[in-house]
Amino acid sequence: MDDEDISAYADLVSDLSVDELTDLSDAERNSLPSHNEGLFIESTAGPHIKWDTTGDGQYRTAWADQPVDRDPDARIELLAFEPDSVVELKRQAVRNLLCQVRDCYLTMGIAPPEQFRLLGHGQHNASTWYVHNELYEAYYDPDAEVETWFEEHTPEDAYEHASETEAIDPTH
Repeated sequence: MDDEDISAYADLVSDLSVDELTDLSDAERNSLPSHNEGLFIESTAGPHIKWDTTGDGQYRTAWADQPVDRDPDARIELLAFEPDSVVELKRQAVRNLLCQVRDCYLTMGIAPPEQFRLLGHGQHNASTWYVHNELYEAYYDPDAEVETWFEEHTPEDAYEHASETEAIDPTH
């Protein structure tokens, strides 16, 4: 795939409407953030490719341009596959990001909110932990039957934000 092909895919993905995002993520429209909340994409990097050439778990990475001088806020981490359509590519990208949110909660040892309790590949590192650590189930496998989401370890206020529950006093 050359730079022109990648630019065409980037344009298609960036043109996602709220309706399309709602459909692709199976989320409720009112639960998605709005553009009025300032949640814009600042920039995107070219695709980085990570692979295991020897089968021994020693990964190599080919890095593309990084347009900002900081770690990214998000990184789509798709496994190799041949999508049937651009819609399928978008669907997998959205699902991957939702699974990454799930992984953030699970790797903290608490249950993700209900809307993020889906199965599939999220963060590569988290999927590796799920495979090699008996504590975790096969959350990376879309066909797995999961018995726990760690609700018993989840504080009652785990999903509340400080700004929603109390004003933060900068003097303390």
